[in-house]
Amino acid sequence: MADQSKLCTITNNSGQDAVVTLTVANGETNSQDAIISLDQQTEILKTSSGNTIIRNGSSDTVTLDHNYKPPAEQTGYVQNYDLVISDSNWLCPLAPLRVVQQGTNGVAAYATQTVGATDRAAMSEAFDFYQTLIAYPDSELTKDYIVAETRGDNAIDSFFKGTSQYKDVTLGAMVTVGKYYNNFPCVWAQYKDSITYYLYGREVTIPIFVGALFLNKSGAVDITKPNCGYTCLFAPAGNFVDLSKTDVDMSKMVNLTYIGGAFFDDINTSQPKIELKGNFQLKRVLTNKPDDIAIIPVFTGTVNGILCTGIDVPIYEY
Repeated sequence: MADQSKLCTITNNSGQDAVVTLTVANGETNSQDAIISLDQQTEILKTSSGNTIIRNGSSDTVTLDHNYKPPAEQTGYVQNYDLVISDSNWLCPLAPLRVVQQGTNGVAAYATQTVGATDRAAMSEAFDFYQTLIAYPDSELTKDYIVAETRGDNAIDSFFKGTSQYKDVTLGAMVTVGKYYNNFPCVWAQYKDSITYYLYGREVTIPIFVGALFLNKSGAVDITKPNCGYTCLFAPAGNFVDLSKTDVDMSKMVNLTYIGGAFFDDINTSQPKIELKGNFQLKRVLTNKPDDIAIIPVFTGTVNGILCTGIDVPIYEY
């Protein structure tokens, strides 16, 4: 029989089917009954009904059973968890939930948690802010946020409450968004099964087409597989100097690994030949049209020593 003191009931009113994910902190054991990621750092918790998915409009219970392990300063059972209620298809965060085991009349328990549409809307605000922060590095909004970060958690929450667009964002939501971008390549695939980014750079002063980054998957996002089930490839350009073409040499394709928000050809060296980091920038940077203020995903980094920018349409379409 399950230890009732370790059970946490979650009601999902988010508008989407959801799963409960959990980052495994350093110095903690994994859950005994969970789907565990390839790097052992992320879990999808199983529910008391034997599933992972909590359907929209229903409730289920998960078991929180981490323990501290040496050389952690603390010992015994872990009593606090930063759960993330996530979309069941893409594992996109819907709401962060910090839960703490409390004792009442000598009985330990976790309070029932409910995730609703307002929580989901707040997380959407957090994603918008994260992208805005990167796309507008010199804005007053970004500068004020950086100052708030130096002043601690309360200052960050106060900062958000003082904004017009991001009043419901919290520090917990921002941490959750950052972890998602750092660990799940599907966000750069823009929640598609396949996408191509075209990489451009310069050879001295001459603009060149460097090659393409391909992200492809079949089936569901799977944290037990490399790159969560995506095949991530780089192929060099067939013709570097002709910007009207996007042909690549697939015979020279290179497998890439996604870690820490970037794609690498080799994660075991300090000097990889390919390092491409996901970013956001204003579309007008590419079009030179001041009114093009849409925020678009891009990649920046190096391929064989060439500084590159990657975009999801060929440059000649701008």
